[in-house]
Amino acid sequence: MSPGGISRRTFLGASVAAVTLTALDPGQAGALGALPRAAVPAPTASVVTRWAADPFSRGSHSFARVGATSADRRVLAAPVGPQLFFAGEATSEDHPSTVHGALLSGRRAAREVTAAARPGARVLVVGSGMAGLAAAVHLDVQGYRVTVLEARGRLGGRIATNRVLGAPVELGAIWVHGVDGNPVTAIADHIGATRVGTNYGRAVRYGANGRVLSPGAVRAVDAGYDRALQAADHGRAQLAGDLPLGTALDNSRPYRGADPVLRQRLACVVNTSIEQPRGADVAELSLLHWDEGHGFAGADDVLRAGFDQIVDHAARDLDVRRRTVVERIGYDRTGVTVSTTAGPFAADHAVITLPLGVLRAGAVTFDPPLPDAKADAAAALGSGVVNHVALRFPRVFWDAHAPLLDHVDTTPGRWSRWLNVAAYTGAPILLGLSSGSYALQLEAQTDETIVADALGVLRSIYD
Repeated sequence: MSPGGISRRTFLGASVAAVTLTALDPGQAGALGALPRAAVPAPTASVVTRWAADPFSRGSHSFARVGATSADRRVLAAPVGPQLFFAGEATSEDHPSTVHGALLSGRRAAREVTAAARPGARVLVVGSGMAGLAAAVHLDVQGYRVTVLEARGRLGGRIATNRVLGAPVELGAIWVHGVDGNPVTAIADHIGATRVGTNYGRAVRYGANGRVLSPGAVRAVDAGYDRALQAADHGRAQLAGDLPLGTALDNSRPYRGADPVLRQRLACVVNTSIEQPRGADVAELSLLHWDEGHGFAGADDVLRAGFDQIVDHAARDLDVRRRTVVERIGYDRTGVTVSTTAGPFAADHAVITLPLGVLRAGAVTFDPPLPDAKADAAAALGSGVVNHVALRFPRVFWDAHAPLLDHVDTTPGRWSRWLNVAAYTGAPILLGLSSGSYALQLEAQTDETIVADALGVLRSIYD
């Protein structure tokens, strides 16, 4: 397996509600302190995300913690009576943590509603992410009276395309993962959205010394990564119970026999290939189920003009109430009453697409409470975190044609992958990714500190 080539290169971000923009004066760069004139110039503007702090997502996407199983996702997806139906990537057994998994879960929930509802019934959809929009479209075209309740001022949930830097930058979902047979591909092609494939083989990988890794070094780390995963896979077949994936990797022969330099390089590949797609350190991931689900074949594509094209197309004919924060969901045999900051809404049924992190936090009250089994399932799964920093520069000083720039750092998870936005849009923008415990630690820092930290990685390479 290559660093970008595990079975499911899943990656979702969260919401733009936790995003802040810092505009920098390129002449002074005072917000970052005195930045020297060097190969890496001061950015002219930046965007920083804090997905765990976002009250409407509480993380980026779900992952299988130690002890979790696919049964937990089935429990999350199960309806509660004929009133409440559940969707979202966390409810998808086959495609968790993906946009297409969210979309397919929304369609599944809509079919469940139609099996239980009378024609023309009123349906509330909580959330305008991909799951909520998919359910709402499916029900709307069949004549149900659908209202979508969205807490944010924008649509899309964890699809969050940002244009404040002068070009579309994905602060949430980045890729259509596996374009062959993917329902998101079908929508993109239907609306004429330009798709650009990601050639992972053209990624440039830098060592901890800032130098490009030689072909021999790349082959060595990829071979070590493959052997370590094979050892972990063999080990889980012998287990009586679950344990962290990180423990199995650490105990594998390739890890035990690696010198410190190779260990750092292996940690980088593990981060970009496993931890970032799940938003969690391997110390948290289930050895038995970390690679749960199934992927579609084909390339991973970026939508050149923004992932929000899919959102806008889906929502164009729907009744969506923005800035409507759901606080309580009451339900009984007569229907559903949803209390919100914009007042109450009543319906016969509701489709709930709250992210796993929001369910885990108990931010929305259910009356009566949801079955204990749902709470147990939500607790068993994890809500991962991937944070982004988008930096616009006066010029492109990196390899303008490489789709990705990977960097080995002494601190795991520290801006190990950079998406070259210039390769897709021509704009001089880099999008840095941090994940897991490192991303969580950064959330307590100021925007200026986070940007300076990311710049420190770039300067270790290009200065």
